[in-house]
Amino acid sequence: MANALLAYVRYISKVFGRWISRPFTRITLTLRRLVIGATLLLAMWSGLFIWRARRNPYLFVGWFWFLGTLVPTIGLVQVGLQSMADRYLYLPSIGLFILVAWSLNDLVDFRPPWRRV
Repeated sequence: MANALLAYVRYISKVFGRWISRPFTRITLTLRRLVIGATLLLAMWSGLFIWRARRNPYLFVGWFWFLGTLVPTIGLVQVGLQSMADRYLYLPSIGLFILVAWSLNDLVDFRPPWRRV
């Protein structure tokens, strides 16, 4: 189960890894801290998106699209030697891009001067 929680966070960092700089890659954390951090992060995001589901349904849909379609690939049952592969991320990343694209759309609608951009 610990590997499954870490897999979600690793796949998110794989999607947005080129945009987010990671200055702390050399810091090593214990597995327990990583699992606790991943669990808190996923629970926090899930709670936030459930709470905002009525006002911003795309947050709920995008996040649970990501979580749901990634279930077969997070390592609950490992098939083969590799734990991660890019080919497992194409469909789940659609959910994350739904989150980003529609959030940017709401941000532009919220700030009228940005509509020109």
